[in-house]
Amino acid sequence: MHRPVVAALLTLSLLPAAVQATDQASFQLRNAQDLIDLCATPEDDAAAEAARGFCYGFLAGAYQHAVAVSGGDHEKVGVCLPEPKPTRAEVAAKFVAWGQANPQHTGESAVDALFRFGHGTWPCAKKKSR
Repeated sequence: MHRPVVAALLTLSLLPAAVQATDQASFQLRNAQDLIDLCATPEDDAAAEAARGFCYGFLAGAYQHAVAVSGGDHEKVGVCLPEPKPTRAEVAAKFVAWGQANPQHTGESAVDALFRFGHGTWPCAKKKSR
């Protein structure tokens, strides 16, 4: 009588891993598609919190690093966010939509695709020459 109960409990304990939609390999960030997949993880996925944290951290970290390396010159980075600044969730949603509309770039590195998206979405105004 205990064996069927133990077997049922073991089966139930494995169920979340079996129905989880997020591919754990995506966390290795092999290409832009992995980042898109993490940013698009549905709320009901068992890995949603981790995927969202990874996505937001990567988006913000890559951008902040580029700004820091450029000496704070957003125009050198080529991405000038509007005011008010979009939320991390808004940036992630736009990046996912961009990736779905531009599958030819999903095999690139995540950072290259992210800046390709940023340059096209929030380009800096060109300086007027004198």
